[in-house]
Amino acid sequence: MIAWRRFVILLLAAGAFGTAATLPECVSQSVLACINDHSQYWPKCSPGQSKSNAGPGGYEFGHYCSQEWTDALNEVLSDLVIDKCGDHHKIQKFLAQIAYETGYYSTVYQPA
Repeated sequence: MIAWRRFVILLLAAGAFGTAATLPECVSQSVLACINDHSQYWPKCSPGQSKSNAGPGGYEFGHYCSQEWTDALNEVLSDLVIDKCGDHHKIQKFLAQIAYETGYYSTVYQPA
């Protein structure tokens, strides 16, 4: 949980500094939404999705696959320190772990 919170802080900081328009697209927003669309259990992760299920009780849901979040993710992945934008295998493993931890990009908070 602490590692996920640190990642969210990095994403928020990345979104606050710099411009995502000049960054390479490591992951597209449509890929994140597509992954979320395959779950009938978890609610949508982007306002543009047509899913309408509410998701399970006890969670705080949000839109964590919106274009803004995707831009911040791409900024983190393309940062010179992290430098994983071109490593599709690592990105695949990373997105799989995030999808598992966040209810397919729909929640940051997990009940105890």
